[in-house]
Amino acid sequence: MYVVNVVIVENSMDMITSFKQILDNQFGINDLGILKFFLGFEVSHSSRGISLCQGQYCLDLLSDAGVLSAKPATTPSEPTLRLCQDVASYT
Repeated sequence: MYVVNVVIVENSMDMITSFKQILDNQFGINDLGILKFFLGFEVSHSSRGISLCQGQYCLDLLSDAGVLSAKPATTPSEPTLRLCQDVASYT
C-alpha cells in the first residue's frame, strides 16, 4: 500500500514525535514538517490554535476561469438592464 499524505493531530509534541518514530520504524516515512497546505486549505498556526483558509484555492479557481482581473460589482447586473430589444414582450 502507498499512502501519499497523513496528517497527525495531537496536543502533545512528545506523543507526535513518538508516533512518527513508530511509523518510521514500521514503514519508513518522510516527515514534511508542520502542515502548511492540505487539500486546498492553507493552514496557519498561532498560539491560540490553527486556522484554515481557502484564499489561495479561490484565487487559483479565478485564474483558471480567466476572470482573475475582472472588476468587482456591487450587484450582478444593472437593475434596469434590458437584455432584449423588444421590451413589450416582458410586460
